[in-house]
Amino acid sequence: MIKKMKRKATPKVMELIDSSTGLVKCKVCDATHLANIRPNSGGNYYRGSWQCQYGCKLEDLKNQEEEEKT
Repeated sequence: MIKKMKRKATPKVMELIDSSTGLVKCKVCDATHLANIRPNSGGNYYRGSWQCQYGCKLEDLKNQEEEEKT
């Protein structure tokens, strides 16, 4: 018997600005770039396209939100 793995939705650091072009924006550093859309995939993106080009992490976003509260 094969167990199916459940995917947990994780909050993303990147925000989709324009789905037709794949323009995404980092919530931490506000950098924008075009995510690579795979051809003939129905609009799916390549793996890693949703990562910030400067390496921002979810922890950075949480730390930034905590600093703004104080």
